[in-house]
Amino acid sequence: MLEPAAPGRVITRNLTRTAMCACLAGVVVLALVACGSSSSSSAGASSGATASASNASSTSSSGSYVIGTSIPLTGPAAAYGASMQRGVLMAVNQINSSGGINGKKLSAKFIDIQGDAAGGVTAYNQLAANHAFAVNTCFLAVSHAQAAQAVRTHVPVLGPCLGENTLLGLPWFYNVVPTVDQEIATLSKYVRSQGISDISLLVDQANYPTTQSSYSALWQQLGGKSAHVTIIAQGTTDPTPQITQALSTHPHALMVLAVGTLGQTVVQKLAAQGVSIPMYGNVASGAYAQQIQSGKLNWAYTNGIYNYSPEWKAVKQKLYPTVTPELWDGSFYTSTMVAVQALERAIKQGYGSDGAAVQKVLSDSSQSYTGCCGTFQFAAKHSAPGAFAVLHSSSGSPFKQVAVLNVASAG
Repeated sequence: MLEPAAPGRVITRNLTRTAMCACLAGVVVLALVACGSSSSSSAGASSGATASASNASSTSSSGSYVIGTSIPLTGPAAAYGASMQRGVLMAVNQINSSGGINGKKLSAKFIDIQGDAAGGVTAYNQLAANHAFAVNTCFLAVSHAQAAQAVRTHVPVLGPCLGENTLLGLPWFYNVVPTVDQEIATLSKYVRSQGISDISLLVDQANYPTTQSSYSALWQQLGGKSAHVTIIAQGTTDPTPQITQALSTHPHALMVLAVGTLGQTVVQKLAAQGVSIPMYGNVASGAYAQQIQSGKLNWAYTNGIYNYSPEWKAVKQKLYPTVTPELWDGSFYTSTMVAVQALERAIKQGYGSDGAAVQKVLSDSSQSYTGCCGTFQFAAKHSAPGAFAVLHSSSGSPFKQVAVLNVASAG
């Protein structure tokens, strides 16, 4: 496995593949929630990168096609970044083992980011300067900033992480997974189906900035009685006061929307207090599922649904035989495969092989693609269709799938 990128460092790998795969069949792999951080660890080209000429080539000096990826390879979200990196590398291996693209190899370039918009633009421009024909990315602020820069630089951005509905319909941004707004709406509908009418939320402000203002209205639309939102401010290391506040309303259930180390800390505090009411979380809960089980909490969370293809399983076994796949092994694999298939079609149609040519194919809503689990096709506003599984654990039991939920409509 590759070592993490040092801040500001681009990692490049040429890998080799075993056959075009398949992913996201009417179900979709879900990824990291939209996040934000205070600093960037990337450095690169200036923000004034110029647009590539139509029909220009997006091959690097080595003659390979370049897929760019900006993800957290260090810092508090590095565990997520490792899974994202694996997903990209599995796709690259699969492509190259089947002969590459138009006779040329595919290479992956990674830049370590930490969630701030300025660092995201710097990373995007560095990848564009390295002739990337598309960029996989993560974090809400980064996604918005890179989407805006793509309008000028003409290298499309794919979002294999959960963003917000504000990312829908942007001309150069393509959501490969549903948005976090869709996920929260879907999860909340499930919570209501369990007879919950009064709920409290603990919300990681840095990662879910709009939830506080929108959730009460959503809960009332679903027929809920009361929803109390407690914000955990960015930089909080001890959320005990916020937990106390959230529980002071004596809710029927608690929803926790928190990422990474903050989520782990919340879980540990809840377990230490012996909280026994039903608790719910979104996909971020997967990163601290072990702590939830150790704390013997009554917890359910939304997760991706995986019907991995034989090809995906084969390349995963080849590269990472001892690793249990996470959400992003599938979603970043799929986003890379979508970008590559768009490039191949752009070349075949005579559009060229640069980012503008790839975007021309991606913007055609009639196009369908294959990735880790089946056929994928963009829905309205460059959104992603799909479904969520609900996983549940109580009293330390292993998480078990208890429901499948269709994704709430976008926008």
